[in-house]
Amino acid sequence: MTSPASPSHQSAMAAALSLLARRRHTRQELARKLAAGKCDRCAIAVVLAECERLGYLDDEAAAVFYVEELMRRRLGPYRIQQRMRERGFCDAHIQQALARRNYWAEEAFLAAAALEKKWPAICRDPDPARRRAKALRFLVSRGFRAEAARAAAERIAAASPGERPNKS
Repeated sequence: MTSPASPSHQSAMAAALSLLARRRHTRQELARKLAAGKCDRCAIAVVLAECERLGYLDDEAAAVFYVEELMRRRLGPYRIQQRMRERGFCDAHIQQALARRNYWAEEAFLAAAALEKKWPAICRDPDPARRRAKALRFLVSRGFRAEAARAAAERIAAASPGERPNKS
């Protein structure tokens, strides 16, 4: 085991603090980055435990923070879950974060907001059926569930090219 005074521990701790100063990380993500930086495995384990003890590393808080960030980018739940898994969040933390942010109640609003931003490009097509199809493809590609995507796309299909969609 590495002592806190050893050079490998000090360099691993400095690297961890530098990474955590930039943004929140999951335990898995931080361990992977420290290992890629050629830090000793024993030093990494000690540093991760120390960072958790000090409150610098908290997967649950990081999950909520990341869900909020992805919601601001107007992503749907499927894309949020995919991105979070890529970052090393476990499914339990992902579901807790989505529930804590009350995502499911806001999904329809987020889908309409995402569509509102894309509206000028979709409006270029005069055919309502093609506008609806473009809107649906866009929302599904952003990770929205079919129900939310369909509801927002229906509003777009019914609107004339010069009209703005109603978010309600």
